[in-house]
Amino acid sequence: MNSFKGSLRFFILLLLSLAVAAFPGCDSGKKTVDQITGNDTVKQFEKSKEKIDDIADKQSERLNGLKEDDSDEEMNDD
Repeated sequence: MNSFKGSLRFFILLLLSLAVAAFPGCDSGKKTVDQITGNDTVKQFEKSKEKIDDIADKQSERLNGLKEDDSDEEMNDD
């Protein structure tokens, strides 16, 4: 009976230690799966695309502002 209790305690301790070790490993496992499947690359592409779109919008606003300023100056020159 003592050997049964001892081995039961060992297995409980083993399961608890595996559970504690599994929680921090979950995040890195998801990152690995994302990298293997390419989801990580797609996410980075989407972020970069949004940044480029924002920059393009700002540049077009600046260009439109410059065109409006030039047309106002040309009218005043006449």
